[in-house]
Amino acid sequence: MSFTALDVIHQFRLDVNDYGGNAGGNDGYVNLFTSPDSPATQTLTLMSGQAYTLSMTGTGSIAATGFGTATSSTSQTYTPTATGPVAFTVTGSPTTIRLERGSSVTSDAYMWEQMSKEQLIWGNDQALRFFNRSMEEFFRRRPVVDNTTNDDTDSIDLTEITLVASTRDYAYSPKIQTIEKVVLNSTGLELEKWTPDSLAEYAYNWRTLSGVPKIYVEGLNGPYSISFIPKPSAADTVYLNVRRLGLTTVTWATRTTALTEPDDVWQDAIICGMKMFAYMAQDADARQPELLQDARDQFAAMVGPSLTAEEVENRRQSANLRVRYQPAASFHRDHRRYTRNVPDRLF
Repeated sequence: MSFTALDVIHQFRLDVNDYGGNAGGNDGYVNLFTSPDSPATQTLTLMSGQAYTLSMTGTGSIAATGFGTATSSTSQTYTPTATGPVAFTVTGSPTTIRLERGSSVTSDAYMWEQMSKEQLIWGNDQALRFFNRSMEEFFRRRPVVDNTTNDDTDSIDLTEITLVASTRDYAYSPKIQTIEKVVLNSTGLELEKWTPDSLAEYAYNWRTLSGVPKIYVEGLNGPYSISFIPKPSAADTVYLNVRRLGLTTVTWATRTTALTEPDDVWQDAIICGMKMFAYMAQDADARQPELLQDARDQFAAMVGPSLTAEEVENRRQSANLRVRYQPAASFHRDHRRYTRNVPDRLF
């Protein structure tokens, strides 16, 4: 199942009582008719000086004083000169009927989508920002386990890296939180992860090594970098198992596009995250410490505790890092000391 940013933002606005909830009927839609998918004759109160457009789909017609008759091929626009009730009479078998503010027919939308920032507690640009921040925080706490997604929106492959002969260092996507497994295509073997410190201590000649990669090191060439040692002497491919962030940042233009992740069951958590960021806003009218704390607690209960930048980095460094032990009495001649936690010598 999937959901859209539009529906989540709408539920957020209902929960925080933004824009007056169901004002206008039909659960806050721009369409002013009640039950527009079950057309029936009805009376609505229209405002003086406000333009309205009447339209329908299916067979038959719908008519009202001032508007004339609308059919599936002809819409009608009317601006009342006085506020008062207007009867809309349905004839035949329309599939849907629609009455909206304005002088043209638009796609089905929520009322708040056409409201200005001054009419709302949080403008549409703010609400969309809250949605994206909630999604980011959700995936930060609950990253996606992935070993199949190749193309990322930043043009860096997520789970597959093409190795070039004599090239040791590669970039990986910043959306990857942790690399859990690395497999070399030519051998089918999993590569072992080393740290930069262990590499410097136990493979002093790593810069000159060339051949079939046996280990990988993260961060050797800067953030979000991965290095393969020995550096590949021939073209090859490595496949990654990762934990990653979400791949999509929603824009206003894509708010109605169905999202592929997270699953539908997490909608309430995303809404709760939106409230958390909304109540953090530096706005005297919107900042409410008690509601902020409540939203934080609910979000943590649903998704998991907040992570510091240090905790995220520690996860990255420790992921897939397996410590190999040598006997306690093994003597490391180079450093004149007894050592433990020494990686297997591969070179």
